[in-house]
Amino acid sequence: MAYRSMAPIDYFFVEKHNERVRNFWHDRLTTISCRVESTIRGQAGQFGSNIVAFLHNEHIEDLSRKAHTLYLRDYNLIQHVFGFDRVSLSTREQYLKALHVMDLSKSEVWVALGLDYVGSARIRGFYKELFYVKCLVNDLNPQFILRCLYYLEELPKSPNREPFDLYRNEIIYLLDHIVIKSGV
Repeated sequence: MAYRSMAPIDYFFVEKHNERVRNFWHDRLTTISCRVESTIRGQAGQFGSNIVAFLHNEHIEDLSRKAHTLYLRDYNLIQHVFGFDRVSLSTREQYLKALHVMDLSKSEVWVALGLDYVGSARIRGFYKELFYVKCLVNDLNPQFILRCLYYLEELPKSPNREPFDLYRNEIIYLLDHIVIKSGV
């Protein structure tokens, strides 16, 4: 199958800042951040390494365990703060409380979950692009996955890791035929 001859710079992703869409399809270092409950000193390098390991599908079981732990923590906090339980959503009062939670703004969610800090790392621009593409394709919440990766202990690099350059054509095909055509 022929690939469309489009330079990687033509893809947009990720941020809109000051009414300008930023492009991260480059090799320069850039910052990737997420809201966290607390920061850990010296975590930035570990966080960046964990993001790259996630892109290579390494240590997925560790990530799943951390995601489950954080999901339960978030669920219990929301339940405590807003006084509802999914089990009792059959009552009108509980249902209305649940609807209120669904209408929270991003900053209200941060307050309810105690996400008062920002954890960040410096990674290559194209890693940032690929991270968001992977989350979009797999229907994952990127900020939640970043938070999970922030709190994971440093994941050892696989000795058989292949460079992403080998997958350039596959990535372009994925973007052209799945992400862009589906209207994401």
